[in-house]
Amino acid sequence: MQTRRIPNFREDLRGISGLISDMAELLHSLGIEWHILIAQIINFAILLAVLAKFVYKPVLQMIDERREGTLRAIEREEHASTKLARAETDREAIIAEAHQESARVIEASRQTGEDLKKRLTADAKAEIAKSQASAEKKLKEDKVRLFGEVKAEIGTLVVTTIEQTLGDVLDPRTQGKMVEQALAAIRESNG
Repeated sequence: MQTRRIPNFREDLRGISGLISDMAELLHSLGIEWHILIAQIINFAILLAVLAKFVYKPVLQMIDERREGTLRAIEREEHASTKLARAETDREAIIAEAHQESARVIEASRQTGEDLKKRLTADAKAEIAKSQASAEKKLKEDKVRLFGEVKAEIGTLVVTTIEQTLGDVLDPRTQGKMVEQALAAIRESNG
């Protein structure tokens, strides 16, 4: 049977204290004082804790924010590039459509101009024909009116001439008959 060893704390403490005194001598021989070293370790730990809390976390947070901002900027740039490409395609399509529409408008304007030219020409010809017909009608009316006036004037001249030449020779009744015969002859010759 094996005997169990019961821990002896006093011996362990003596061993630890011997170890500590050996360490103290070693540190002293190196020119390091252990209580100052412990104070510096504690100061360093406090400094690390303060830096971690007040500097390291905000710096990491700032770096993360910048990274996210950069990623968002890249996404916006990609989105803008996509929109720009789409806008360029749309612009080209709109320009092509505008060219087609302008060609249609030009053709329609040309056709409308041709139609207007034909209509104005026809209207002008009709107006000329109407003016010509009106002028011919007025000319005929003037001719008839002048012919009537000339006839009346000739009749008056004939009557006056007959009366003057035959007035002393013939009686009024015979003069009237002769005047009527002369007027009838003039009417027949004119028409």
